Amino acid sequence: MTVLNQHFLIVTPDPNDPDDQDLFTYAVECPGVTDECRRYEDCVAGDAERELLEEAIDNGEALIAHGVNHLMIDGVWCAATNLCNVCDHDGLPDAAAGRFPAGRHAIDYDFGDGTEIAVYAPDPEDAVSARIRVLVSQAPRLSDERRARLAAFLRPTSAGGESDA
Repeated sequence: MTVLNQHFLIVTPDPNDPDDQDLFTYAVECPGVTDECRRYEDCVAGDAERELLEEAIDNGEALIAHGVNHLMIDGVWCAATNLCNVCDHDGLPDAAAGRFPAGRHAIDYDFGDGTEIAVYAPDPEDAVSARIRVLVSQAPRLSDERRARLAAFLRPTSAGGESDA
């Protein structure tokens, strides 16, 4: 997943043995927590609040309890935090080990089923396309017709150069 909120992986070698990648440490710089990287933790809401959340699901309403957004993850109600799940993920060292040399690297990430994490170098083309799409969506001066023409232009094309749409 290419994100606009670019995270960076900091790979630091052990000063006593800088060539031993098994001793590298890994940290992530998050430019600011967004819903793409937000960490959710088990909620301690009471039964009444859980019932309200269940009703909210049935009614298509926002899942808010005790002033916090919630998600149902693997059958457990979880509350949003202001922490970055990429920075704090327990699986980060294993996900990054052997894939990046020492230094600072732009990364993309995927949480898989929610318990795992994968980190990888971003595809520069995806990043540019995503940024263009955001800029187009935020361009209030474009008419609907021009916005649609530009969106069609940005759609992926088949090998023949024709739009897939």
